[in-house]
Amino acid sequence: MNNILLISTGTIAEVLAVTPALSVLKRNFPAADIAVLTDRPDIFKNNPSVKEVIAPQSFLPLLKKIKSLKPDLAILFTPSVKYAALTAAAKIKKRIAAHNIMTDVFMTASVKSALPRGEHKAKLNMELLSPLFVFSFPATPVLYVSKKENEWAKKYLSDIGI
Repeated sequence: MNNILLISTGTIAEVLAVTPALSVLKRNFPAADIAVLTDRPDIFKNNPSVKEVIAPQSFLPLLKKIKSLKPDLAILFTPSVKYAALTAAAKIKKRIAAHNIMTDVFMTASVKSALPRGEHKAKLNMELLSPLFVFSFPATPVLYVSKKENEWAKKYLSDIGI
């Protein structure tokens, strides 16, 4: 994998839950350039594993931007027909998402969760990596922020159970 696109929109907890998967991807593909499409860019802006953070925008400009990155893998962490269609229109070879009747048609791999309902979102996100490889080492959220932001982030992560 040379270029990886991660797509995560939604609540702050859902976006934070992507960081363990990001850690696993970077360890397994250290030379890959990782871009993150998110509506919460502050979470990823200082992360050394992320080459570029992309903000949501209208479909055609976003399609042009994604095509320019030439990703060979896209992982859709939050179900969205718009972003699933975007990855297909950009002709990304490998497109992975959680099983969802609305997005499956656009994906090359759909992952059905074996975890019970109500399980932590970070664990569910890790399952999305299963079509790529098998991994066994632990991965936890890591934030790259100032000391002041770090104290706030630790409290917030603790409050939401991460």
